[in-house]
Amino acid sequence: MACEHCTEPRPRCLLQDHVDLNCKKKPVECPNSCGELIVREEITSHVNSDCPLTEISCPYVQMGCSTKILRKKVESHLQSTTRLHLDLTCATFKETTGKLEQTVKTLEKKVQELTTANSALSSKVDAQKKDILRLSNESTTFVWKVDGFSEILKQAKSGSDESIFSEPFYTGKQGYKLRVYIYPDGDQTNKNRYLSVFFAIMKGKYDAILPWPFHQKVTFTLIDQQNDPAKRKNVEMFFMADPSSSSSARATTDELVYMRGVPRFVSHKNLKTRRYIVDDTLFLQAKIDPPN
Repeated sequence: MACEHCTEPRPRCLLQDHVDLNCKKKPVECPNSCGELIVREEITSHVNSDCPLTEISCPYVQMGCSTKILRKKVESHLQSTTRLHLDLTCATFKETTGKLEQTVKTLEKKVQELTTANSALSSKVDAQKKDILRLSNESTTFVWKVDGFSEILKQAKSGSDESIFSEPFYTGKQGYKLRVYIYPDGDQTNKNRYLSVFFAIMKGKYDAILPWPFHQKVTFTLIDQQNDPAKRKNVEMFFMADPSSSSSARATTDELVYMRGVPRFVSHKNLKTRRYIVDDTLFLQAKIDPPN
């Protein structure tokens, strides 16, 4: 048979138990005995939100009033305790204002600390920019002493060791890391005629703070070893590193990034003149200047 309240079918023998105990649509009296008949499924909502006999907290509970009253007596409570509620509100306002003032002071102090830290950081950045500019504008001179040149040239002509390279050097205390290469018997297009000179960029400690690509003036000088410097006739050639070339880029691995050099730096014929080679030793100077 269908329940007369919820219309759900139940066996006749169980229908009354369903109505008395479980039917959600059956009207029942409010548990507070306020006189209202409420369907069973809405009892909780009625007690919490509408029942005049439910005991609730005073609306000024957040201001400090701890009174518990029946919902129907809230208005009379408010009227009879206006002064108390006003005093509690003022006290709460003062307390909140004090906390806000303290918070503002704390924030102001934090802002001052951040301002100071930012100023210090800006000064540090400015100093680093000056260092980078100084490093970019410094000139560096590296002199490579090459001993036993006759044997080196012999090995190059035989094809066993076509090139030799210098120890790495930096352009300044925190500059680029470079290395000079000599092809004693010339590079591939200048065999048996010239001494070729090149240099390469290596992965350095200070690459992160240096300007890239590399765009410096490179000057190679074969030093005439005349005793009187005034009588020397050095062999000197320079070129500007090409910033548009990939070979001017920062090295990302330990492998070298080769730059262009001077394939026809000095002929074998001229190398034997004057005092470029003394005691089987020559001196090659590499000077790195900023671009102008």
